[in-house]
Amino acid sequence: MTKETFEAKAEKAHGKLLPSPIVFQVTVEKYDGIEEVRAANDYPSDADVVDFLNAARKAAATTAARTAALEAAGIVKPTRDNDPQVRLKEMAALFKSNGMTMDAARSAASTALGIEWEE
Repeated sequence: MTKETFEAKAEKAHGKLLPSPIVFQVTVEKYDGIEEVRAANDYPSDADVVDFLNAARKAAATTAARTAALEAAGIVKPTRDNDPQVRLKEMAALFKSNGMTMDAARSAASTALGIEWEE
């Protein structure tokens, strides 16, 4: 087994945004191969495998059906090609990545594209 330690961050708790993110350390021992899983008697049962695969298939079918239903209702995913607000947000992000404050980036994006912010 291999021990892995990494840092994680909690930004929400109990459905609410925290005033500031809480950073914490996580340590986990991971299997290096299937032999270790079997030796630890941690191998899933046939029923567990069937449940896992059925849940994955159900999730995929639900996603496909949801996408089809939304498209049939005329609801499309907003992209820079079909939504001016997406273009505006992407342009502001570019200005911000170039060192501007968010307020300055929003203003510059609005001016450059001739689009007003809806929010």
